[in-house]
Amino acid sequence: MEKKEYFENIADDVQFVNFDRPRQLLEQRRAEIAVELLDVKAVPLAVLDVGCGEGLQLSRVHRVNPLASLVGLDLSEKRLSLARQRVPSMTPVCADLEMPLPLEPGRFDRILCSEVLEHLIAPAELLTRLRGLLKPGGILVITVPYRQLIRYVRCVHCGQLTNEHRHSFSEEGIAVLLAEAGFELKRVLIPRLYWLTRTAFLPYQVWRRVHRLLESTVLRGGKPAYMFCVAQ
Repeated sequence: MEKKEYFENIADDVQFVNFDRPRQLLEQRRAEIAVELLDVKAVPLAVLDVGCGEGLQLSRVHRVNPLASLVGLDLSEKRLSLARQRVPSMTPVCADLEMPLPLEPGRFDRILCSEVLEHLIAPAELLTRLRGLLKPGGILVITVPYRQLIRYVRCVHCGQLTNEHRHSFSEEGIAVLLAEAGFELKRVLIPRLYWLTRTAFLPYQVWRRVHRLLESTVLRGGKPAYMFCVAQ
């Protein structure tokens, strides 16, 4: 099965409206955290979402900065169509992230790459390409699963043993990966899964204040959820 065909086949399975309510709240909170780290309030601003899916994060960027120029990159045309419905002003680009990207060098002030690197054969190659797309002083925000145990399952679409995630990431590992691509890691945030799921119903500004108050004490325990990284 071709890679593009595979991603089109699973587009409905990973559609936001098909998630249960706790998963929806969790996805929304992840988008809110990532966009805040991206710092998109400046005008004008060109923002690229790599692996944008159906545009959940782009819609958050648009709410924060309606004047930002938005580009969404994904291999699934079905998901890009959903992204256009969510954010009509965004520019969709259908491309394979493991191939040269059809975008102009030095075009973007901000790049978001959320839950993408763990799926790629060579994540360092994508990061190197993204380095070339950023303007001087631009910001890259990535999110990845944190120290995940990799397990293989049989794919329902192709019947082969596979794993949705090819890589597991730690703070040290992601710093090395970013450095190899020409980035410097500026900040790491690792919220705990229990905390995220139990408090996802809170308005984001309330959640952020409480998290900042408690992150150095009671939030140190429990299983980490995602790792958010800011690089330049």
